[in-house]
Amino acid sequence: MIERPRLASPGMSPRRPRQHDPLYHRLSDAERFVLRSVREGRVADFDERFAAAYPELHDSHAWDHRTIRSTVLADLCVGRYGPLAMTPFGVRIKGARVVGEWQLSGATIACVVSLHRCLIPETIWLRDTHLRLINLAGSRTGSIQADRLRADGGVYLRHLFVALGEVRLSDAHIEGDLDCSGGTFHSRTGLAIRADRLRCTGSVFFSSWERSGSDAKDDSRLAPRAPTRPSPDLVLPNRWFSARGTVRLIDATIGANVVCQKASFSNPDGDALLADNARIGGALIWSDLKAPLEGCVSLANAHVQTLDVRGARWPKQDKLVLEGFQYESLRTHGTISAEGCLKVLRLQRPLPFHPQPYEQLVKVLRAMGHDDDARTIAIEKRREQGRLHPSRMIRAENILLNVLVGYGYRPWRTIAFMGIFIVTGMFIFGGAYRYGIMAPTKSLVTSPSSSGSSNPAVRMQYQPFNALVYSADVFLPIVDLQQETYWQPTNAYYTTVTSPTGARYDVDMGMACRIYMWLHIAFGWILSTITVAALTGLIKKD
Repeated sequence: MIERPRLASPGMSPRRPRQHDPLYHRLSDAERFVLRSVREGRVADFDERFAAAYPELHDSHAWDHRTIRSTVLADLCVGRYGPLAMTPFGVRIKGARVVGEWQLSGATIACVVSLHRCLIPETIWLRDTHLRLINLAGSRTGSIQADRLRADGGVYLRHLFVALGEVRLSDAHIEGDLDCSGGTFHSRTGLAIRADRLRCTGSVFFSSWERSGSDAKDDSRLAPRAPTRPSPDLVLPNRWFSARGTVRLIDATIGANVVCQKASFSNPDGDALLADNARIGGALIWSDLKAPLEGCVSLANAHVQTLDVRGARWPKQDKLVLEGFQYESLRTHGTISAEGCLKVLRLQRPLPFHPQPYEQLVKVLRAMGHDDDARTIAIEKRREQGRLHPSRMIRAENILLNVLVGYGYRPWRTIAFMGIFIVTGMFIFGGAYRYGIMAPTKSLVTSPSSSGSSNPAVRMQYQPFNALVYSADVFLPIVDLQQETYWQPTNAYYTTVTSPTGARYDVDMGMACRIYMWLHIAFGWILSTITVAALTGLIKKD
């Protein structure tokens, strides 16, 4: 059982190892070097000690002089070799190899733990561990089991860090950042990072690492070197974040930002990123991915303040889930394009259709002042919703509303259709008047024609016929222009029509004109009603 550290009293210096201490004599030369360095507040830098960069990964002989046992490291962290609470720098090791599973589950560590560019091939156990800060920058590890970890100063798996196994941070509480920038996470189990219900007060970084200072001078000193002839299965570090397997942030609460910038997510047969129900207090930065995204990305029911998609890459068709995803503002490169937004929305699975992603985008675009783009997105939502509806009647109604009024967003379309009907009626009723089909309805004011015209002569005080006004009077149900009252088609006009076979038929043109007038009236009622409904908002838009 691992002992908990005994806190030092003010002014008390940590106990130094003595030559007759049996624990000290059981340590290897490398372990004694680590213990002396930690007690003196220095970094146990094996590179500086041997004046050489890292040996090759599979050169076991070269690593022998850098090897420390995981049990010794665990005892050092929990204070078996003296309390480290008063040591300001904590345990800092660079360029060492740790053999055996590093078991710290349930321990309380009162100091900073930093293993920089170390080789830790076995599992690291940090379940229910409480520590100040852990930094594994540039190291190469196996699986990390850190469920319910509590870190008071952050967790750093960055700067060419490589994890060959699942990294578990479920139910962990991190006061600070979870920094995986420039880290490589490869897992054969399908789960690269599992951070369900993570509570992080800072930011989460899945991004690249930009070199600076002395790190930019010599790449060979940044991480353990690959062998001269590496095997095909060897995983080498990258300067950008790389995850082969699922990254899970389900039900996570992030106080600041989640940065997925210059990163690579790959899980072709499953989910690449799952952030369902996540709560992000700052921005979700999804931009400049280093490689095509392979796998499904799910942000179902997640909530962020700002969605930054400048230069973003998206998954393939049917690999994007945005149902219930909410964001307050949107950032893109240049001007926001409705067509570009629709391309992303169409990457979702078409069935079942979810209108919420469209409605959320419309809400944000309107708040940003992009009313035209918001209108385009809203129309597309109604179009897709109707197109995918199982009922034929609903689909037909959807097409009709789209053509006539653009689902209430473009009521001027019905006004244009009404104008076309009125002009068409003007030509039809005008021709009927010239052929004498249009007759006055009040016979008391008519008299036989004295001019030989086929149309009855009309007294001057009678309402004269006007084709355009008559067409509008018949078409518009709420307007009385005193034309339909005085003029109606007559059934007394016949004409002979010859068919292609040579047969001759007598057609009642008066009845044909009357039938068209009935259709004219019917379409007038329909289009007028739809126009009023669109203008008054009775046709629901959102």
